[in-house]
Amino acid sequence: MKRKLLSLLLALAVAFNMASFASAIAFAEESDTPFEGESIAMSVTSVGGVNYYYTDGSEAADDMAFTFSVTTGRGASAVTTYYSYMKADLTQIEGSNYYYIANPKATPLGGTLYGYGEGTATTYREFYESLGIAVDESYDAVSSATNFTSHHAGDIPSNVIFGTDAEGNKTITSLNLGRAIKTVDAAAYVEASILKAAGVQLTGEQAAALDITLKVNPMKAPSEGAVAAKFGSAEFTKSKYGTGTINIYPDDTVEGYVWSEYLDSIYAATISDGTNTAGAVYWIDLYGEKAATPGYHYNKVEFELNNGLSKASNAAVVNRYAAFFDEEGYFKPGTYTVNVYAEGYETVTGEITIDITLADKKATYTGKAIEIDDAVVSGITLSETDPVTYTYYSDAACTKALDGAPTNAGTYYVRAEALGVRSKAAKLVINKKANKVKKITPASKSYKVKNLKKKKATFALKATVQTKASVTWKVTKYYSKAKKYISVTKAGKVTVKKGTPKGTYKIKVKATTKALTNVKSASLDKVITIKVK
Repeated sequence: MKRKLLSLLLALAVAFNMASFASAIAFAEESDTPFEGESIAMSVTSVGGVNYYYTDGSEAADDMAFTFSVTTGRGASAVTTYYSYMKADLTQIEGSNYYYIANPKATPLGGTLYGYGEGTATTYREFYESLGIAVDESYDAVSSATNFTSHHAGDIPSNVIFGTDAEGNKTITSLNLGRAIKTVDAAAYVEASILKAAGVQLTGEQAAALDITLKVNPMKAPSEGAVAAKFGSAEFTKSKYGTGTINIYPDDTVEGYVWSEYLDSIYAATISDGTNTAGAVYWIDLYGEKAATPGYHYNKVEFELNNGLSKASNAAVVNRYAAFFDEEGYFKPGTYTVNVYAEGYETVTGEITIDITLADKKATYTGKAIEIDDAVVSGITLSETDPVTYTYYSDAACTKALDGAPTNAGTYYVRAEALGVRSKAAKLVINKKANKVKKITPASKSYKVKNLKKKKATFALKATVQTKASVTWKVTKYYSKAKKYISVTKAGKVTVKKGTPKGTYKIKVKATTKALTNVKSASLDKVITIKVK
């Protein structure tokens, strides 16, 4: 009897201790200190953006604790939380000894997960070979970036549809994504992922569950975009990585969260000038920028361009935009159509006019530099550190640049530039400054006839000129018999001949100034009267 009583007491004690231990574990499920008892540490793997903690529980006793920790923040602000669970609190993978649980702070994957299969489009290589093009990706205008398999763009077996431009060159006419929507049960995908991370041989069914590339938001069906993102505006601006950037902004009527989710579904974008089309794959040279505006998770897509002058190892990537730049690397002004493609959304389409214009100008010589500095910029956003600059040329081909704005009269040509976009040449005509002959002296002269019997008489004409310049003279009209007795040289020397009889003689003279580099010619007529008494 005593033995039975002792056994009962021992059983009660064990039951009490186990209950206390289980209660302690449950109470210590989340703590800021590590679990102090005997425990099994759990490993971690990320599945669809959620951390799952798992372990082989075959050797664990029923009263053994399973523990892991989660650290948030960095450096001095880092906080570590410790978790401990009983085996019964974990989920066992059917047919295995593995147990797991999702990060307590995360939403576990559930229901149906959405992703993409292999796709139906041919690969770039297959497509090029079908066109008889050398397989060097030089025609790959949508993305040579698919070589970068560390990005999800590497999983997109898209292809490019080519046409022919006006000059007979191949050009892109359309883009075909070619990815097929695929679904999988969340539990099957999670458990197969955990077993794969643990190094367990998968069954055929488990391997099939992993034959999918999950969307960024795998629990959101591609067709659930209740509100479509819309094109609001675009701008050409300074590039972080290439030669220029086109920023695409959402329509103001679209909620910020819609644009953010839309960005998560983007797979490509293209730009076209009507003849040439080129594009980018997301996360390679197409970026989503977080907004500072409250209510918007993201507020723009950055579309990076490159002028094709930088070759190096990424020549195929760089060259795809070369058609939009001139030989000197400047982006060609024009109106461009931008398409942004996102899975589950209508294509967002809009236009952007990128241009810098200068109007021809006429001016008059002032002795100081004369400028054209009133360019009109369209579709380009400038900052104080990125002003419009002006270059002046002496030739219409714009090959002979001046050091600065011209000062002398003449015909010049000007180009404006901002952020790698350059205007067509405007003509700057600087006219010569007007000159004026203000006065001619003397108006008259008198001589005695007796003095002219012995010798001739001479005097000099003088002209008062507004701008200093040499003057030439000529007689434009002789009155009565004046031509017989009066003569005038180009230098303005007037001669009254010896033996000129009494009388009044009149001549009309013209004083003409020489044209200077920056001053026009001028002239003045004057009637000169010569009396012989």
